[in-house]
Amino acid sequence: MISSKIKFAFLAFSTSFLFAMLLIYLYGATFQHDRYWHGTLLKVQKTEAAIIANLLGDQSFKHLLTLDRTQLHQLFKPLDRKLLIEIVNNGTLFFDNTEHKFTKSTLIQEITHNNTSLKISNYSPPSWNSIFLKWMTRPGRWLSPSFDYITIPFLLFFIIFLCISYALGWRVRSKHLSDHVLEMMHDYPGTKR
Repeated sequence: MISSKIKFAFLAFSTSFLFAMLLIYLYGATFQHDRYWHGTLLKVQKTEAAIIANLLGDQSFKHLLTLDRTQLHQLFKPLDRKLLIEIVNNGTLFFDNTEHKFTKSTLIQEITHNNTSLKISNYSPPSWNSIFLKWMTRPGRWLSPSFDYITIPFLLFFIIFLCISYALGWRVRSKHLSDHVLEMMHDYPGTKR
């Protein structure tokens, strides 16, 4: 009796896990990945670019050229890996905070003053397959903030499928027991068929 309960629990957990994995992959590939990278994140990046543009007046823009690369790096450090900043002076690249392992995507905003321009671009998003594989192979980091947007829906899908599995198991068990009890009652002398 106990071994059948353990087998059922193992079957319910494993099928729920597999269905949740499949559903989170499909959810991310068809809906969530593009909405996050090309919707939510792009709006945040455009807002950040607008803030930078508004903070840079004529005097601040002239002051940027007096800073050396170390000072510019410190100034734009909070934007590293989020936005690509390029300062071009007289046609030559004066400063950039390029992260070489990422690919430049689109120009969000360009601010020009005299012969100097500040270009704010974003990076191309990683593919959903690479993000999913990184998440799937690192279960120790599933509850870290960097994977919350995958882990939370996965856990919800897992719980839903687990509840469905137990409900189906309960239904099958109840049906089997009711059929067995009816059979025993019919075999009992003095009962009508």
